[in-house]
Amino acid sequence: MRLTAVIWTERDEKRYVTPGGWPPTAEDIRLAEDYEKMLKNTFEQIIERLTEKGFFDMKPSLKKWFLLGKELQFLDDSDLRKKCDPDFEHTWRALYDLATDLAPTANIPANGERAEGRRNHFYMCYRLAKLPWNTLKSLNWRMWNDICMSFSPDMWKDHARLLRWLIDKSLAGSEKIDGKKLRHALIAIRHVAGEKASVKRNTNLLSRRELNKVLDEELKKQNAGKNEAYAHENDKA
Repeated sequence: MRLTAVIWTERDEKRYVTPGGWPPTAEDIRLAEDYEKMLKNTFEQIIERLTEKGFFDMKPSLKKWFLLGKELQFLDDSDLRKKCDPDFEHTWRALYDLATDLAPTANIPANGERAEGRRNHFYMCYRLAKLPWNTLKSLNWRMWNDICMSFSPDMWKDHARLLRWLIDKSLAGSEKIDGKKLRHALIAIRHVAGEKASVKRNTNLLSRRELNKVLDEELKKQNAGKNEAYAHENDKA
């Protein structure tokens, strides 16, 4: 059985969470304790390294959270994490308790809201650092938050190509991303590759040219619809 430990801070009570809610065995608990101890020790070292880099003196920014995300990449190769939490089902939530100093203090969610998914700060930093800084430097944190909220788990499997297209369309010849263009491009990506896409497709099976073509067509369709709606409003006026 695979699990991890989660500390519920309002009661200062540790609970062991298992897939399916099955009672943990003694071996499960031992592994969870080892995993938690490893995380605590690792984050003590991470905090030391980030302190040397001036992390705690930096204002909240994409660059700051990119530094944190780089440090979180150790989780990918952790054997204990693979045994205890292979799908990252509980790790992101637990980090709010184990690495509180690294979360933005103004935004720490209540315990029940520390989801492991798209709204989790540690998860967003981890995803951010999967990309080269040159790809990201034209974004800000709010834009990255919008991207994380829009991308489904399947979309992350092809994130490099989807994000490259997204940023190219949002820049559109400028050095600064246009927020409105970014939102429209995100809508196009969701319509092509999202959980509610009208045509279910695995974008990894498409060549880069094929992927860009279907995304361009979807974006063109959206722009045509906007222009039609604008013309209709003018006619009524």
